[in-house]
Amino acid sequence: WRQEDELIQYLVRRARAATESERLARAGRDETALALQALRDSSDYSIAWDDPNPLVSVRIASYQNTEALVDRAIASVLNQTHSNWELIVVNDGPNDRTRQAIESLGDSRIRYEEFQERSKYPADAHLRWMVAGSPGMNRGANLALGKWIAPLDDDDEFEPHHIESLLTLARTERAEFAYGAIAQVRVLSDE
Repeated sequence: WRQEDELIQYLVRRARAATESERLARAGRDETALALQALRDSSDYSIAWDDPNPLVSVRIASYQNTEALVDRAIASVLNQTHSNWELIVVNDGPNDRTRQAIESLGDSRIRYEEFQERSKYPADAHLRWMVAGSPGMNRGANLALGKWIAPLDDDDEFEPHHIESLLTLARTERAEFAYGAIAQVRVLSDE
């Protein structure tokens, strides 16, 4: 009996959580739709497509991944053919090593911020994977000054023409959102 009661209680909690999640999502969609329509109706709406050299904000969330962040992700941003960019790196907790590595680059287009403590994530590994880094990603987007935001993970890299190509596509098509294909590199271990 006890296992059945626990299962029933678990299923009730899951159903309540799903219902509340859907209610919040619907409310958020309505607010977001209204804000998007207000933006589309504003006189500033066309600036993103009409500016011949728009500022692009690249945002990277990171956590204890200094080498890949600096050697792969940041290096790929520094190598872009579109040079009017800013880079915002948000570290999910204090990290002197990452802060010092970024400061040593000496590039005023790169801003670094770190949370005072690690963000809280779900205990379940799959759920944690689904939201890992989102506090830093959101903070980076909120700090962005550019008309366009280019998301990048700390262990990924852009091709040199990535920003330029997507800007050209978005401006030609007057698209609000543009993305490119990825090339995945699999590292095989000797084990």
